[in-house]
Amino acid sequence: MESEIRKKFVIITVSLTTLLLSVFYLSMHFYYRYWFEQDTLQFLEWVADNGVFPTDSDNPPPSANHNNLDDSEFVITAVVMQDGKRISENAVGNNCNTEPIPQEIIDCILANDDDDYNAGSYIYVLRPLSDNKTLLLITDSDYNSTKPTRLLSKIILILLGVFLMTSIVFFLSRFITNPVTKAMLREKQFVSDASHELKTPLGAISINAQALLGSAEKVFSPKSETTVPLAESRRNYERHIQNIIRESQRMNRLVEKLLMLSKIEENKVRKKSQISLSSCVEEMALTYESVAYEKGIHYSYDIADGMSINGIEDEIKQLIAILIDNAIKYTPKDGNVRTTLQRRKEKIVLTVEDTGDGIPAENLPHIFERFYKADISRQSSSFGLGLAIAKAIADRHKAHISAESTPGKNTKFEVEF
Repeated sequence: MESEIRKKFVIITVSLTTLLLSVFYLSMHFYYRYWFEQDTLQFLEWVADNGVFPTDSDNPPPSANHNNLDDSEFVITAVVMQDGKRISENAVGNNCNTEPIPQEIIDCILANDDDDYNAGSYIYVLRPLSDNKTLLLITDSDYNSTKPTRLLSKIILILLGVFLMTSIVFFLSRFITNPVTKAMLREKQFVSDASHELKTPLGAISINAQALLGSAEKVFSPKSETTVPLAESRRNYERHIQNIIRESQRMNRLVEKLLMLSKIEENKVRKKSQISLSSCVEEMALTYESVAYEKGIHYSYDIADGMSINGIEDEIKQLIAILIDNAIKYTPKDGNVRTTLQRRKEKIVLTVEDTGDGIPAENLPHIFERFYKADISRQSSSFGLGLAIAKAIADRHKAHISAESTPGKNTKFEVEF
C-alpha cells in the first residue's frame, strides 16, 4: 500500500511540476524571444545606418568594415535588390557558411507592410538606395538555437533535470507518505476495533431477545403445557430485559465516546477563554472523592491556587475526570490516589498518581491509542477510549500528556500546560 501511495505521489508531483515548469519555460521563452527580436532589429538598423555592408558589388568594401561583425552571434546577410530581383548577396558573422536566402522569403518580405520586421524566423531591415536599388539586411533568429549540438544539449539537460527531480521527489515521498500510511493503518485498526466492541453488546442483545421470545412462547402459547410458575417466568423476563437494557446502555456509551473523540480530533474551531485550571481540578477532585471512599481508597489532592490557562472548560474537566477515574478504577482497596496541580518553572503541571498494579513497559507507548487495552481480562467494562480522548483534548490545548509506571508499584500521569 505504501509503495502504491509513493508511486502515485511521485507521478502526480513530477507531472504537475513538469507542467508548471513547461508553462514557465514557454512564458520566459516568448518573453525573451520578443526582446531578442527587438534587440536584433535595432542591431540590423545600426548596421544599415552605419553602412557596414557594400551596396555596389563591383566595389567590395575593405575587410575592416566587417571586424565589428566577425565576433557577432548574428549571421547577417545583405541582399541588394533592384525591381524585386536579387543583384548581390553577402553574409557576415560567425560560421557564416549559410545557404542563400530563399526566394520565397524575399518575396514575402517585399509583400509585407512597412511596419513588419519579420518573415517567419527571419528578421530584416529594408533601406532604399539610389538607382532604384534596395538593401535588405536579414538574419535567421533560429540559426543559433537550431544548431544540432545546442538542441542535443538542451534535450540532455531537460532529461537530466526530470530524472533528478524524480529521484528527489521519490526520496522525499517516503517522509511525506509515511504519516498518511500510518493514518490509514490506524483507521483500519479503528474500524476493526470498533466493530469488535459493537459486536459484543449487539450479540448479547440478540441472545437475550431470543431467550425472551422463547420464554414468552412457552408461557403464553395456547397449547403450552409448561409448569413454570408465573413468578419464575417473570424473573426470567426481567433478567433478559435487564440484560438488553444494560448492553444497550453500554453500546450507547461506546457510541457517545466515539462521537466525542471524533469531534475533538476534527479540531473544529471552538472559542477558548481564560479559565481557572485550579477550580476545574478542584471540582473534579471533589466529585470523585466519594467514589474513592466507597472503594476504600486513600484519596488526597493538593491544588495550587491561581492557575489559569486559555482553553475550553468542559474539555479540560473531561480530561481531569478521565485521569482520576482511571486511577481509582485500577487501584485496589487500601491503595492511594493523589492529584496535584503545581507550577514547574514556566509550565503548569497536573499530576494524577496511583498505587495500582502499574502498566508493563512494553504497553506504555500504546496506552493513548484508541481501543488499546493493556490487560483485557481486567478491563472488560472498558472500551479503551478514555486515554485516547484525554490525549486528543491535551493536543487541542497544546499540552503534553505522558505516563510513567512501575509494575506492581505505581502509575503516574502528567499533563503539562
